[in-house]
Amino acid sequence: MKIIHNGEGVQFRSIQQRPEVKSKETKKKRRRPTTYIPSIDHPWRKTYGKLAAKKENPPLEVAA
Repeated sequence: MKIIHNGEGVQFRSIQQRPEVKSKETKKKRRRPTTYIPSIDHPWRKTYGKLAAKKENPPLEVAA
């Protein structure tokens, strides 16, 4: 057998026996990051309407 690359002969050695396959180490499975869930009374869980209703804003006066 002759191997040629870019018009020139390439030296090689034929493999007599297939090399042994190394066993792969088992990878540790990555845990999914847990999402933060706020408590029930946390402000993020309340709707904007409930928060706005708690604040007492004085009525706006219309200038004549």
